[in-house]
Amino acid sequence: MITTGSLFSQLQKYRNAATKVLMESGRDESVETVCVLGRHPKSWENSRTRAEEEAALGAIGARIVLYDQLIENAQKAYADYVEKHKEITRLATLIGRISSADRGALGPS
Repeated sequence: MITTGSLFSQLQKYRNAATKVLMESGRDESVETVCVLGRHPKSWENSRTRAEEEAALGAIGARIVLYDQLIENAQKAYADYVEKHKEITRLATLIGRISSADRGALGPS
């Protein structure tokens, strides 16, 4: 299981490398880091410690996302996309029918 200390150490390496690449390309942008883990660090069993460590992560532009959350969010986003696509398809079909009806009402060209 990962410790928060080792996570911060790894984050610092990634952030330094990303910042260096951005600076070398002339871009002065902030870096947000998302740590994808199978489970929360053991220290997060204590709610006070978790709050402190989440705040510390936030202060350096980092956060933890669990694999399960990531998968669930992706499935929800895809379901939302599919639902919106169905609505757009129905709307496009309706517009097509109206357009065809209008052309038919105009008679032959």
